[in-house]
Amino acid sequence: MIRFEEITTKNVWDVCRLKVTKEQENFVSANIESLAEAYAVNNEGYYAKPLAV
Repeated sequence: MIRFEEITTKNVWDVCRLKVTKEQENFVSANIESLAEAYAVNNEGYYAKPLAV
């Protein structure tokens, strides 16, 4: 079963440490980059809610 979890201060570093395989690296950004982007978007008055799978 797939579970989506809200990213909080309690799990943010665990999420940042997650890695994809070498073959997948060209298809997705690093988690820390995606979280930084969501943070910036929220600070500009838009809404982003990143979730961990």
